[in-house]
Amino acid sequence: MNPFDHMVTHLSSDAFKDTDFKSISKSDYDLFCKEYVFESLKGINFGTAFQKRFGVRDRVLGMFSKQDDTMAHITYCGYVK
Repeated sequence: MNPFDHMVTHLSSDAFKDTDFKSISKSDYDLFCKEYVFESLKGINFGTAFQKRFGVRDRVLGMFSKQDDTMAHITYCGYVK
């Protein structure tokens, strides 16, 4: 297990997100996922686009290179309700 995996495993999901953040509805998230195609064509990664769209401040979101990893982190942190 690398240090990053250890950190993610042993910290609460709230450690990453902005404490003032209000959850996103599933329908808004699904719409964002569909519209993300246009952002990806511009070379913007999923995490960065998510942060810009919903005003999220999360130290980790922009670090993932794979969209599936970013989506898993979004679910883990409870951004979508």
